[in-house]
Amino acid sequence: MKEYVRKNLKFISIMTVLVILNVVGITYSFRVKDASIGLNIGTSNIDVDFAYSDNDSGNTITSSGMMLPISDDKVTGPEVTDSRVVKATFNVKGKETNPKNTIYDISLRNIKMPCELRTKELKWRLYKNGEEEAISEGNFSPAFDTMAGDRLVLTNTQEDLTTESKSYTLLIWISESCTEDDLSLCDSSKDQSKYLNQEFSGDIKIELATKNKKTLTRVTGDENSCTYTDTEVPVCNDNITYDGAEKTLANTNNNTAYTLINNKGINAGSYEVTARLNNGYKWKSDASTSDKVIKCDIDKKNITITTKDQTITYGDTISNTTSNVEVKDLATTDEISSLTLNSNIVDVGEGNISLGSIKITNKDGDEDVTNNYTINRNNTGTITINCLSDAEEPKHEDKNYSGKEVTGVTGGKNIVLSGDTKGRLPGEYTASATPSKNHCWSDKTSEKKEYKWKIIKTESELTVTPNSLEIDLDNNKTGTINYTYNGDGKVTCSSEQQEIATCSVNRETKTITVTGEKAGNTTITVSASKGATSNDISEEVSVKVTKKY
Repeated sequence: MKEYVRKNLKFISIMTVLVILNVVGITYSFRVKDASIGLNIGTSNIDVDFAYSDNDSGNTITSSGMMLPISDDKVTGPEVTDSRVVKATFNVKGKETNPKNTIYDISLRNIKMPCELRTKELKWRLYKNGEEEAISEGNFSPAFDTMAGDRLVLTNTQEDLTTESKSYTLLIWISESCTEDDLSLCDSSKDQSKYLNQEFSGDIKIELATKNKKTLTRVTGDENSCTYTDTEVPVCNDNITYDGAEKTLANTNNNTAYTLINNKGINAGSYEVTARLNNGYKWKSDASTSDKVIKCDIDKKNITITTKDQTITYGDTISNTTSNVEVKDLATTDEISSLTLNSNIVDVGEGNISLGSIKITNKDGDEDVTNNYTINRNNTGTITINCLSDAEEPKHEDKNYSGKEVTGVTGGKNIVLSGDTKGRLPGEYTASATPSKNHCWSDKTSEKKEYKWKIIKTESELTVTPNSLEIDLDNNKTGTINYTYNGDGKVTCSSEQQEIATCSVNRETKTITVTGEKAGNTTITVSASKGATSNDISEEVSVKVTKKY
């Protein structure tokens, strides 16, 4: 039962104390600010090395994360390790250039502490060089020190600043108000629940001087002299829109009551502004003194980008320069650094230009600010694609008949040929050419052009052997003429004097038989008529017919 009561007493007495330090992982700690302080004294400078004992980790401040009330007899000196005690250890060392009579006080400055914690039960103690006996101690009640100007001096008498390093340990704890095992013995005056969810912060300062030491005289007040003044929670400023300049996010109508943290912004987006009360104030809405997080927005800026008309030649790409668009309402601090324009056609004709990707940077070019804008695309630009005037005419020429198919129209570039480009038989042919799709002639036209050509008939050849023939009617009445012919006409023969000799043609053997009728002379004409692929031609053979008997 005894242990149960103790646990429950401590549960209702739990207090969360937040002391800020910019070291990751330390939630409950003191912040060391402006640790090295120089004050001009005549022509001499006073300076001090001030650091936590553990230079590697940056601090030796320890806490469990919750300051639980603890009996004073358990706070046993600078070596205490109880997690309920906040412990800060730091070193102070002077410079050789300092005046010999340099002295200093150790103080807490910039104290941010609600009235609930300005009590005799929140205690502190300062040790030097690890000695068991403290050099000073006190509490945070106004009855001990009113902490004027949010300052509490920890040293009762100034310390000498020498080149010898001195170590100090500061302990802060909540003194347990009721140590009884029986909960019923703890009256309402022992209730420490008012410490729940409270926060405080402060800076450890070294205050330097060159004068005679003085014993500290504290300014004291009434235990209950700390009271609150109500104040409204600040709200976000209306209609904040990005324009490249820094904006104030929330109003500061009552800046004596609270401090706004992270209250500036440039880029569009959502921000969390922290409102932290100054001493002596509380929020009117819920009577709390904890920080308020206000979510404020910077709206994106609306701009309109209109595409302009372009005319290009087929094969060229659309221009992607800022001169090809019109931009309206862009912040004066920014500029378009790059963009892409797209065409809905690729062939010769007229189409539409639309805005693709776009990148906006500040004018220094070192920051992409595109996301600060809502971009309205006015895709009214027209693209005109003209034909590419690189079509070349083909060549055409007449061909001699060869019995095989020949091509009379050849060559050209970026054209389509049609009609009679080839032939086999002699005659006249007509072919035509038109530019290929997206191409045109050098004069920018694309009309069909015609080309006439022909296959010329072959000059036929006829040969006869012999070219003279003698027939003896007494021995043999006939004679033979052989011929060769390369045309396609019909080979015939005729006799000038048929009463002397006649003739006949055997086209298979390509021979002509001449038959004598009576003695005399005549001429046999061998002829080839005009054919489809050849001209007419003839040859003559002299014939003499003789008879003795």
